[in-house]
Amino acid sequence: MNLSVVIAYPCQIVFNMPNRYLKIISTLVFTLPFFAQAQQSSPQVTRIQPVEFIDHRVSASQLEKDATLEETTKSKVEQGSELARDENLMNNSFVTSSGLYWLNIYNSKRNSFILDDGFINNNERSELTNLANQGIANAENTFEANYIKLRESRNSDQAYRFLRRANELSPNNTYLYVENAWQAERYGNSTLVKSNINAAYNSNQISAFLTKISSFILQEAQPNAIIITNGENDTYPFWYLSNNKNITVISLAMLEDVAYINKKLKNANSSVSFRKIPGEKEFIRALLNSSKAVYLSWGIRPDILEAFKTKLYSVGPMLQLSNTSIENIDMLKKFYLNNEIYNYLLGDSWSSDKYARFATNLFPGLKTLINSYTVSDSELRRLKDLETAIGNKTSKSLNNDR
Repeated sequence: MNLSVVIAYPCQIVFNMPNRYLKIISTLVFTLPFFAQAQQSSPQVTRIQPVEFIDHRVSASQLEKDATLEETTKSKVEQGSELARDENLMNNSFVTSSGLYWLNIYNSKRNSFILDDGFINNNERSELTNLANQGIANAENTFEANYIKLRESRNSDQAYRFLRRANELSPNNTYLYVENAWQAERYGNSTLVKSNINAAYNSNQISAFLTKISSFILQEAQPNAIIITNGENDTYPFWYLSNNKNITVISLAMLEDVAYINKKLKNANSSVSFRKIPGEKEFIRALLNSSKAVYLSWGIRPDILEAFKTKLYSVGPMLQLSNTSIENIDMLKKFYLNNEIYNYLLGDSWSSDKYARFATNLFPGLKTLINSYTVSDSELRRLKDLETAIGNKTSKSLNNDR
């Protein structure tokens, strides 16, 4: 068969076809190239959906354990036993039994509120304040009473007075490492922040896992960026780590101190400032048009993420806040396929950490990358192995909590 026959034969078939078949074929001929092109150039930007922060929820069994602990504590107080020897409450022999009882009740109630949804609402705040007042009245002039007063007024002008008195009553109390650091941060004493936060880390009050994740965040974040954290657990690791990129870390838990917030923003060369205490969403919204990169840590509450979900993009261990689309695929690949990070997350060293379940917040970025057409087969296998490993470890961690 010569070349003219090869060309003419299919043409003859086409010309002899009914019009309806010709229309179908012509449609396929013209649309298939575009469809193939679309497959090759799939969107490189995937907006993150709100992350379900499992750490903000506490199981009913855990609440029962807390209630049992409170009843046991009350019983010991009534029997006049020396509660200071009970390491589950506090390892300090110079405090009174009644003080320990009220401090344990206060901390248990406060932690249950936070673990429930990551937020203390007005009703819970009122209940907590009433409980604090009872404790203060029953344990006046003790370390515990001053510690409770400090926790109730942490970002106020009175806080330093309660902290100083608590230090006088119990100068070697490990509870005060982070409190000293918190107040030193408010007043801009970086040396005191560092010494106390180092002491807190060395006494196992700061999660080694969250510290490792924070080091990855600092490694991946742009220089001179602003990182917004939720509270204590995702803020202390940043204070512990050295920061050579001039990155500003601001915790939403410190918004009550407007002077501090404005000073931090001014030091970050930001034009944003506030005349009164801003709400959490108001504060984040004000930074949307910042000329600097703005990131949210994994600890931000789901209701806040929901409010900004169309402005948040997964860039690995954190979320980037932006009014414009962010090409995040390359950033995700850089993070999840980094050998140091990959090997750490694949390993077992972090799975027993109290906050290991925070690793579930790495899934959105990982899923985004796995679903991307720009990942090679070998990379895809590595990412799926990582997804399985994180899933197994966090599931084990959650089972242990129950």
